[in-house]
Amino acid sequence: MVDLSGLMQRLCNSEDDDIGMVNHVEDHRWIVGDHDLFPIHVEELVNGQGVLLYATILRETSEPVYLPLISTLFIEGISGHSLGRYGICPGPISLSLYLKVDLNETDGLDKLKSKIACHRLLVECFLETEMTNSEAFDPVSTESGLEHPMVPLRH
Repeated sequence: MVDLSGLMQRLCNSEDDDIGMVNHVEDHRWIVGDHDLFPIHVEELVNGQGVLLYATILRETSEPVYLPLISTLFIEGISGHSLGRYGICPGPISLSLYLKVDLNETDGLDKLKSKIACHRLLVECFLETEMTNSEAFDPVSTESGLEHPMVPLRH
């Protein structure tokens, strides 16, 4: 079992410019990023074996949301759609992208740093696509005749 509090403290002390500043916002939840880097939430899973990395954006402005993921889901009355370890929570006001990361003692800090950087890149690619594509993919669309929202296929 990984001591996430200790791991996050080591992450705070690592001064890694690639991931940005680490802020402990409440029990078992941190936000990684600053005004130059899109904020990524790090939330400890109940089993203590890993974390949930997520970023939530407002659909209209692409601004970050700093609420916990569960609060966003309850406020908007939405549910997530799993794509393996990745997932998407499309709502009428916000959109959240998340990733479940399993951690162990041997690769904890390095793995967490790389997953945070990769997840931020995924979010920034999504934002770039949204900003440049006037007919961007709408994950809530049910025009295909399917009962469930469409989600993009992984490559």
